[in-house]
Amino acid sequence: MKHFGLKTLLLGILMSFVLVSCNETTTPNNNTKPKPNAPTNLRATSKAADKIILKWNLSTSESDSKFTGYILEIAPGTFLPQKLQKGIDTYMVTGLTEGTVYTFKVYSVMDSVESDTAASVDWSPATRFDTTSSGNPIRVYETASDFGSGLDLYDEVDHGPKTYTVANGAKWNLALDTRTSGQIIVASPNQVDYNYGTQPGVTEISNKAWENASSLDDVFDSDALNTGTFLERSYDLEKDFTTNIGVVLVLRTKEGTNLEYTYAKVLIKKVNGSWLQGPLGNRYIECVVSYQKTPGVPFAL
Repeated sequence: MKHFGLKTLLLGILMSFVLVSCNETTTPNNNTKPKPNAPTNLRATSKAADKIILKWNLSTSESDSKFTGYILEIAPGTFLPQKLQKGIDTYMVTGLTEGTVYTFKVYSVMDSVESDTAASVDWSPATRFDTTSSGNPIRVYETASDFGSGLDLYDEVDHGPKTYTVANGAKWNLALDTRTSGQIIVASPNQVDYNYGTQPGVTEISNKAWENASSLDDVFDSDALNTGTFLERSYDLEKDFTTNIGVVLVLRTKEGTNLEYTYAKVLIKKVNGSWLQGPLGNRYIECVVSYQKTPGVPFAL
């Protein structure tokens, strides 16, 4: 009887434990912090051989009082994550290497919690030329001028943009033709029927262009430059572009014996409503050039 009583007692204790366990409820974790929305539309422009400017659309979570800012991550390299303040939508990255394609990612941060996703863009810095190697503005002169009517994007001797006359047209990457009244033609050199001493090489111009740009800093993109359609083509500045400020063209060429294209962007300025500046007979267009020195890297914006 004692043995039977002990078994009954143990069974009762076990049933009591099961009943208590079944009646217990799990309390939800109310300490889970909400995650912010990531910024969007990250794009870039090359400021210099070691600098890139990034621009993005602010996170829609910025209206939350707990939103603190952004985290920028850069690869490849040994770059530490960079904290950016709330409200910032433009940031210049330094310490880069021309020709290296970097991946930039911008995350949102709210109450120490990062967004699940990031705005991302791939880009490489490129050399910016506001002047020739001698420090003069980059000016391509009208046909009637004794000065150069064609532009070499990067002269290997002078290490920068340089203009040449028709006699040295073989060095041209961009030609200016003003022989027809009312037309201001900028073109691949082979699209202009100048009497070259030696025929120029092939320079192609993209169908993609940016109007209303007063500076290359005004132009951001998220796509590589080779996404457009490239042809040896010409544009009439007066008829093809309605901008009151300036236009940015994309060019590519194979320099020397290179088998891959070298990419560049050229800003052509429009000043006081006119493409041509200077006195009649020596009028010119003034340019700024962003040139990617590494062949095969389609980033020069």
